[in-house]
Amino acid sequence: MDWASMLGSIIAALVFAIGLPLALRKRKKGGPQNVGQFLHHLHEIGVKASMTEKSVGEGRCEGVIKIEARNIDYISG
Repeated sequence: MDWASMLGSIIAALVFAIGLPLALRKRKKGGPQNVGQFLHHLHEIGVKASMTEKSVGEGRCEGVIKIEARNIDYISG
C-alpha cells in the first residue's frame, strides 16, 4: 500500500468514528416539548381534553391532562 491510499483510509475511518456519534446524538423526536404544547396537539387531532392541575416538581413543570370520553382518564407529564 502506498501512503496516499493509507492516508485516505485513515481519514475515512476518523470521519466515520467521529461523525456517526455526533449525527446520532443530534437526532431528537419532533413531538411536543411541554404539557401546554401536548394539550394543544390533542385539541388539533380532535381529542377533548383539559388541564386539571399544574405544579412544579424537581425543577420541571408538570401537569395533568384530563381526557374526556376515552378509555384513558388522565395523562401526567
